Amino acid sequence: MLRSLLVAIGAALILVAILSWQNIMSAGVGQMTDGWDRLLAYYSQEPISLPGIVTDESELKALVPKMIEADVGLINSPYKETQTERTQLTRRDGECESPRANLDEVAFFLRSNLFEPLAPIAVHHAREAKLPVELVRFFQDYGRGAHKLSTNAAGERVTVPFLEGPRKVLVAGDSAAFGPMLDDSGTLASRLQAKDSTRQYVNVGVPGASSEQVLCNLTRAASRYQGQVEEVIYLYSEDDFAADQKFGTPEAVITAIKALAPNVVPTKVTVVYVPSLYNIVPELTRYRGYAGERVPNPQTQREQLKKSVAGAGYIWLDMGDIALERSRSQGNAFSVFDSFADPRSLSAQGINNLVEKFTLPVPSETLALTTAPNPEDQTVAATGLENQLRKQSAALDDIRAAAARAAKNNRLKREVGDILKKLKNELAEGQ
Repeated sequence: MLRSLLVAIGAALILVAILSWQNIMSAGVGQMTDGWDRLLAYYSQEPISLPGIVTDESELKALVPKMIEADVGLINSPYKETQTERTQLTRRDGECESPRANLDEVAFFLRSNLFEPLAPIAVHHAREAKLPVELVRFFQDYGRGAHKLSTNAAGERVTVPFLEGPRKVLVAGDSAAFGPMLDDSGTLASRLQAKDSTRQYVNVGVPGASSEQVLCNLTRAASRYQGQVEEVIYLYSEDDFAADQKFGTPEAVITAIKALAPNVVPTKVTVVYVPSLYNIVPELTRYRGYAGERVPNPQTQREQLKKSVAGAGYIWLDMGDIALERSRSQGNAFSVFDSFADPRSLSAQGINNLVEKFTLPVPSETLALTTAPNPEDQTVAATGLENQLRKQSAALDDIRAAAARAAKNNRLKREVGDILKKLKNELAEGQ
């Protein structure tokens, strides 16, 4: 009892000091009483309840043991015990820390004002996980933005739509490239793939990785796809500046990309610098008393990186510049937030803004049709179209067969067959 009383008195003294204790003492006993009254009034206030928002940490903390039992992982939270061997998105694979193979996860944010304001708590768990009813209700009440997070057998983040081809583009980086808080279809690799059908985009990003691990996975992928890689897109995050670590400087990273030559000779390299929100709009993000207030501003290192990129003949893009450009065009400083899911991770809108800055190749078929200077070239183009139509017809036949096998009744089978037959005839008439 006595110990508790002493602790309470000590805490009160510290809090009074925060309320300008020296000023209260110099003003006399009357002012001192006012100070105690203000302190008491502040800590006697009823907490504000916000529907659909986790405002009471005890509500979350009570469920942490159940999360651990159900293999539910938390990101951006102080509960590191939820990141067990079974819930971690990465695993050690030789020299590399790589994404786990064949992940099939659901990930989403929790609507909460606990902890760091701009870094909301995120949740992830296996799609087929059997969650206790308490967790199901909690996630239904407070979860938002649920999306699919999956990897293939090689530990690569799944790219949507999937395209298998001999011309490949490797997208490397840490969480900015991997996109843990983006749907499979929303990552940079997927958004570029949706716009470019001439090449296969491979996401070799690693969540939470250092430059050393990013380069380890990039080198391994370059060897895996030896002779097929045309381009490398490297997302260089602000956190990658770490002079005391291997590959922690811009020069070391650019040199390492050049050293990929024995495995891959990309004809094009694009470096995308991804700063944190704290250094894009510090006036809106650096709150006193929170971690973001003391985040370093690596402006000198950024200039060194930009210079190294130019010296290597690579393409430079800065996500901070892109977000600010969009903000200025809209006349709204707060629109910068649209580009970020949290202080260091890009949102779906941010990825789309970034994609607009890429110059993508025009499909070869279109080039053949628009640049044919003489009838002979037009014949070549027509032959290419015939081959394309032949492949499409074969694919349609396969689809029709699959649909017939999957049909539950003869009517559905007949309707699917009629639709595909009509499509095939229309394509044939267009020759």
